[in-house]
Amino acid sequence: MNRNKVKADFTLPVGKKMILQADDKKYSRGLLVELLKNKSYNISYWYGDEAKPYPIEVLVDGKSVSKDAKKVTMKFHPELKKSGEPMDIVMRLLKEKKPDPRLKAAGVSGYNKPKRTPKHPKKSHVVVARSGGKVKTIRFGEQGADTVTEDNPKGKRAKKRASFKARHQKNIRRGPMSAAYWADKVKW
Repeated sequence: MNRNKVKADFTLPVGKKMILQADDKKYSRGLLVELLKNKSYNISYWYGDEAKPYPIEVLVDGKSVSKDAKKVTMKFHPELKKSGEPMDIVMRLLKEKKPDPRLKAAGVSGYNKPKRTPKHPKKSHVVVARSGGKVKTIRFGEQGADTVTEDNPKGKRAKKRASFKARHQKNIRRGPMSAAYWADKVKW
């Protein structure tokens, strides 16, 4: 592709992080873009008073690949044919990416997807929780506890349910990185 055929609005210098600000009167936000020496691009979203990377959902070809990404790297591939799109390469690389070993160790199908563990001596469920770029394996729920189940509908357990929620309210509010949150969501 001849560089002179494309009329660019702005040319990125190599190795310098550029701050782009959105034309938005309501919010202070934009992109951090850097052209690396290897011809790849690092792109981050920023928001607020400081131009620091802020977590954002990333979609590739309309499919969500991350709910809380802080940096996206787009690789340079000079061997691309005219019909080849850089996003095709990104999707291929994402498919080749090895799964997190914590998912396999816990025996779950993905992040924030709880699973029963009937053979565990103490805890009835496990989840590999991911929030804000942090990942943590959480075991929760008392094995054999008399909670709300299909055999034990919510109406019959209303008092126990209310007591659990009141007793663990503070930890439930901590969100997906706490065992109480998952126990409340799955068991009660």
